[in-house]
Amino acid sequence: MNKKQIVKIIKKNKRYKDNEDLLDDFLESSTQKLNGIIEDIEDEEVIKNFAEKIITKSIVEVLKENNRFKSFTNSNVIQKVDYSEFAPDIADTTVNEVGIPQLKKLYSILKKHDESEGTKYIEMLKSRYVDNKSLEEIAQILEIDKKEVADLIFEISEQTNKVIAL
Repeated sequence: MNKKQIVKIIKKNKRYKDNEDLLDDFLESSTQKLNGIIEDIEDEEVIKNFAEKIITKSIVEVLKENNRFKSFTNSNVIQKVDYSEFAPDIADTTVNEVGIPQLKKLYSILKKHDESEGTKYIEMLKSRYVDNKSLEEIAQILEIDKKEVADLIFEISEQTNKVIAL
């Protein structure tokens, strides 16, 4: 793969836009990683797909090194919030762009619903988003069908959107 082909792939990458000044860095990093690796591959399509993945990784690394990767800028830093005062069972969890009043209101709505309807919304959300459990694992824990778990999480997300919009 020659320099011209690598530059073409770099310019197609969505992260290249607004970072054109780093083209040389992207090219150098990509070339270093690609050297010697793709020589052993004969299929052109495989080479192209492999090169795209390596180049994308190189672009991300260069952006991180230059503090331009969006998830690492100060405006997007995820805020740690201690909300154990109103949600002790989900304390010390990461919250991003949700205000404490909306979170308190959402928690109280879900807690009331759990108590009155016998649902386990809070347990389900904690399992999914705090403990990172799969839908299958949650279904086993709650002894319900996987599709029902997905439907309930969707229902909760709609309720969440209503509360946050307030």
